[in-house]
Amino acid sequence: MLFPTKAIKPADSVFFIAAYLTEALSQGHDNFDSAFDYIQNTYPKTVTIELVILSFDFLFMLDRIEVKGDSFKIKLN
Repeated sequence: MLFPTKAIKPADSVFFIAAYLTEALSQGHDNFDSAFDYIQNTYPKTVTIELVILSFDFLFMLDRIEVKGDSFKIKLN
């Protein structure tokens, strides 16, 4: 579920959802609701809120985003 495999299609993986989430944050969708709406409108499949939360967690563990109050900021290292 985290990475695509033979059994898991790329569109179903947290890795790909995190890529769309990174795009949403870079376009100024800096809070959860705005980023979730962006994903729902642009992602090729329906994404559950649980997968979006896992994607945020994935990016946070990789130190790619930082949380500031109600908003998220992408880190470009």
